[in-house]
Amino acid sequence: MKLKSTTRLLALTYSVTVFCNFAFAEESIQQEKIRPGEVKFLKFPGGAAHPNFSCRDLRLPIQDSKDSYTVAVSESYFSKLEPFQCVLKDDEKVLTRINFTVEPKVFAHENLHVDSTRVVVPEEIKKRVEAELALVKQVYASSLDTLQIKEPFISPLKSKITSPFGIKRNYNHGKKIGEHLGIDFRAGVGKKIPAANRGKVVLSQEFYMAGNIIIIDHGIGIFTVYNHLSKRLVSVGDIVEKGQVVGLAGKTGRVSGPHLHWGVNIQGNLVDGFNLIDESTRYFKP
Repeated sequence: MKLKSTTRLLALTYSVTVFCNFAFAEESIQQEKIRPGEVKFLKFPGGAAHPNFSCRDLRLPIQDSKDSYTVAVSESYFSKLEPFQCVLKDDEKVLTRINFTVEPKVFAHENLHVDSTRVVVPEEIKKRVEAELALVKQVYASSLDTLQIKEPFISPLKSKITSPFGIKRNYNHGKKIGEHLGIDFRAGVGKKIPAANRGKVVLSQEFYMAGNIIIIDHGIGIFTVYNHLSKRLVSVGDIVEKGQVVGLAGKTGRVSGPHLHWGVNIQGNLVDGFNLIDESTRYFKP
């Protein structure tokens, strides 16, 4: 009798263990890597009643395509290189945990000698610059719920890169130090500038620093920016297609010569446009 009781107890214990393993199996764990100034596209199976996605306890936009979910995770250029976790949930039920490791990235330095008037914003202009920065922040705070793109991003130009993303700038022997958080392309005045992908124009205006600027919303917090244009050819509310000419290159704003400054902002983080191209190419690969 004692042997039979022990056998029953072992069988019951095994059954409970198996049941618990099946319960935990419903929650999956992924490992991902990212570097400062980069983005990672993630795709998950659909089917949740109320899907939501968050990183570092901050809710991020998620595209529900019924059979799958798409999210974009970006890392700040000023990252402290600390690991973080993202979580996909159905209401409060955890479906997937994604553990991100942030790897270091080395950015080059350059020394620039420019007119002192271009280093410091004149006192009488500061209020205008602050108002323009506030407007841009407001634009970035609201994005289309659905991803507008169906294919990879493209580079707006294939000309020489005169200043890459992330380069650290030392102005006039260290009197001012800054970072270049976009990509500068060589472009003569009047050069046609195409949209890097499909999206909605959410800003088309003339700024003191950026000159003629256009911002395109590609959905779920992804924006591309086109600065220093000589002419803007689209207006707020326009839906533009990938490759459509949105403006002409110029030298408006605080610049020393004609070029295109192309920027990418993803959920508040300035991202390397070439990384966005590479990552979207990987994502849309058949």
